[in-house]
Amino acid sequence: MLKGVHAEESLREYLENLGPDSGFVSGLVLGQRCQQHDYVIHAPPTPNFESKEEDEQPANQVVTSLADLNAYNLQSHAKNVSGLLSGGHNILGIYSISKDPNSSGLLDTSQTKKLETLLAKLNSPLAERLVLHYNCTTHKATCKYMDAKMHLNNVDFKFQSNPIRWEEVDTRFVFDFKIPLPAGGKGVTSTKTNLKALLNEQEKLLRDAHCLIGGAVLDKNATLDTISRSSGDEEESRLVAQFLVRNPIEPEAEVVKTKCAGVLTVGGHVHGRVFLHPKTSIEEVVASLKEDIVRSLRTRVELHTDALIEEEEGSPEEKFIQHDLPRRVLFSLPCSSAKISNYLFPGEASTDSQASLELLLGCQFEDEAAELEEEVEDPELMVPPEERETTPMAVEQNKPSNLALYAAIGGLVLILAIVANVVLSTNK
Repeated sequence: MLKGVHAEESLREYLENLGPDSGFVSGLVLGQRCQQHDYVIHAPPTPNFESKEEDEQPANQVVTSLADLNAYNLQSHAKNVSGLLSGGHNILGIYSISKDPNSSGLLDTSQTKKLETLLAKLNSPLAERLVLHYNCTTHKATCKYMDAKMHLNNVDFKFQSNPIRWEEVDTRFVFDFKIPLPAGGKGVTSTKTNLKALLNEQEKLLRDAHCLIGGAVLDKNATLDTISRSSGDEEESRLVAQFLVRNPIEPEAEVVKTKCAGVLTVGGHVHGRVFLHPKTSIEEVVASLKEDIVRSLRTRVELHTDALIEEEEGSPEEKFIQHDLPRRVLFSLPCSSAKISNYLFPGEASTDSQASLELLLGCQFEDEAAELEEEVEDPELMVPPEERETTPMAVEQNKPSNLALYAAIGGLVLILAIVANVVLSTNK
């Protein structure tokens, strides 16, 4: 049962600036659920992605009734925004804003089925989802949540004058893999398939990893506000988590010889940073850090492989292809000290994709994006192709080795390299 919803007073002013003269505007409620309370970090309005106007960014969708609300726009918005959230943050629900004191927006009781359909479009793991309506004339927020049985329940919504405090925790995940590419597999589709399979293996590894916070194993029921730390500057007061992965002890595996078209090498590190409420338990902190790493990496791979579809394949003479995944940067939100991510392709500056981010989040960013850490290339992957060790007759295919995970202040460096055309022939 959801007990209450908390937002900063500055969010009220933000919402009132969005209110249309007639009808209502809807959007997403973003934040963290902690101890059965929701804490809001932002509430971006949903753009009209079906707008046909050329050379114009889509405006917010304004409708006169819940029945007219476009589910496609909401689903597209949720899909794009969910990949930008830090671990522990989710789409909590949806909201509407109007100036008409008689309008109930999304809380129209005659359109419950349509509301169920809209909530099902959210890319959120939460069973209880918020439905909020704010009236700009009465300055009143009415909030309910829909439970797993599709019943609407009342919940207390509060704008608080004191800023919501967010604790920052950093970590880093190190990758070091080589996997064979089966003979006959080629092109972008093969690369995309192998990357997704590799992600699944890493998610499984991370799920079983042990976590140290501040260099110690902490009681999983303790909360962040009980952990002592430096009282110095912001960076020093940030907690650092370290993941430890121990390879299982197995009997010596039989070597499997496989004909291969190449080897996919993955090396580098993914930095994570989460922004969590002080009452978050250590168990939830660890889960949020793992979610942050997986969510961030999946977003990068999706962006990278989508870009590859538009590119021509390398020439047959190209023996070595290196893929640099987008790097992660953080933007400050207008109504919260928590931050949200954006991803930049190699050579891009934060301003290159800022317009699209501002469209998704419904706000202007005046400050520069914060780089989590200066890029550091993996020395082993930078070895010229002709100097790399390759196995001319076969690939000894065991489970890839995994390095322990180290603590650091976070950004991303993840480099994927494909060493193509490894000649395998037992007849030579």
